[in-house]
Amino acid sequence: MPLASLLGGKLLARWIIGTAQLLLLLLFGHFVYGLQLGDSPAAMIVVTATAVASMTCFAAVVAAFVRTREQAVPVGLAVAFILASLGGLLWPLYNLPQSMQQAARGLITTWSMFGI
Repeated sequence: MPLASLLGGKLLARWIIGTAQLLLLLLFGHFVYGLQLGDSPAAMIVVTATAVASMTCFAAVVAAFVRTREQAVPVGLAVAFILASLGGLLWPLYNLPQSMQQAARGLITTWSMFGI
């Protein structure tokens, strides 16, 4: 089996699972907590799928830099928390210093939050 097919299959599986998980979380928030998801379900699905695809590919890049599975967990969590904190997932962007707000504009997590 070609290496590209193996990698593509693994990324596709993670993308499908991640998209389903995020959509289920958003639906849970909508029905249980009254979270407003906008007027276009198709747009929400596209934004969700795009955000998950970018983070799936980014996780593959992080995985390329670690040597063992034991290294992947702490490195992956550290990167995830940094992206979440800079992207406005843990607190509002306006609470960050201006320089960090500028840096956050280049992150997919920031654009995902704006999209959602």
